[in-house]
Amino acid sequence: MGQQVRHLLKLAGLMMLCLMVSACNPNNPKEPEPKAASGSDRCEAAVNEVVESELTGPDREVTRMKQEVDDMMAEFDKENQGRVDHPGYTESGPEVDAFFAYARETYRSYFTEKGYVEFINREIPDVFKFHQNNLDYWMDPVSIYVEKVAVEETDQEFSAFNFTAEVEYSTRREGGSYDFTGWALCTPDGEISHLTLIDLDGLAARIESDL
Repeated sequence: MGQQVRHLLKLAGLMMLCLMVSACNPNNPKEPEPKAASGSDRCEAAVNEVVESELTGPDREVTRMKQEVDDMMAEFDKENQGRVDHPGYTESGPEVDAFFAYARETYRSYFTEKGYVEFINREIPDVFKFHQNNLDYWMDPVSIYVEKVAVEETDQEFSAFNFTAEVEYSTRREGGSYDFTGWALCTPDGEISHLTLIDLDGLAARIESDL
C-alpha cells in the first residue's frame, strides 16, 4: 500500500511540474484578445445613443435655454411693442448660438461634420423639438431596435441601418405610447453620415398642444 501511495504522489508531483512548465513557457498559446468593435458595430451603438438622447427628456439644459429665449423675447417685445422681430431669434445671436453650441456638444461626436450639419439644419436646432419648457411632462424610450440593412455593392463603403423606437409620454393629466422609425447611413469608421427620425404618432404635435 505504501508503495502505491508513493507512486501516486510521484505522479501528482510530475503533473504539477508539467503545469508549472507549461504556464511559464513563452510559447504557450495565449487567450485571444477581445476583438475591436467594427465600424458597423460603433455606428449601431451611435444610432442607438442619438435616438435615446433625443427621446429621453425633457433635457433640463434645453428647457432652461428655451426659457431664457422666451424671457428675452417677452422683454424685447415689451420694449418694441411687437414692431420688429428679435434679431437674435430670427437670424443669429447669443440665444440661437447657445442652442447650436449645446447641439454640437451633445451630438457632434456621433456624426461626420456634414451629417451633423444636416441633422440640426434648422433655425433653432430641430433636434430639440421634443424638449419643451413650460410643461410638466416626461418621455422615456421603452424600446429601441436598430437593425443593419443589406445594401448592394457600390464604389462607396458605407453601412445602413433601420431603427424603431417606442416612447412613453406622460403629463400630470394623462399619457400614452408613441412610435418612431427612421434610418441611418454610416461611414466605415462608424460615424453617422445621415440620420432621419420619423415621429409616426405625432408626439411633437402632442407636446405642443399640451403647452
